[in-house]
Amino acid sequence: CLGMVRQWQQLFYNQRYSSTLAPVSMDYVLFGKAFGIQATVVTTPEEFKDAFSQALDSQQARLIVAKICQDDLVTPMIAPNATLDQYVKA
Repeated sequence: CLGMVRQWQQLFYNQRYSSTLAPVSMDYVLFGKAFGIQATVVTTPEEFKDAFSQALDSQQARLIVAKICQDDLVTPMIAPNATLDQYVKA
């Protein structure tokens, strides 16, 4: 899903979700391979650290697909119509 947009809709717009879920499932690993980019899927912070380290060491473009729960919130974040110094901790 479009996580940041969905998070705004959840926190500031009474959970009125619109256009945040992808209409079809996307295989980002195959998409990356189509462009000659090595890709990997990670599901834990440890897997991400390993994949990120390998990406840095490779000195080439890499795609890391991080699978996270769509209900996880990102903090801090900027509220609608707020300035960068007016962040919110959800």
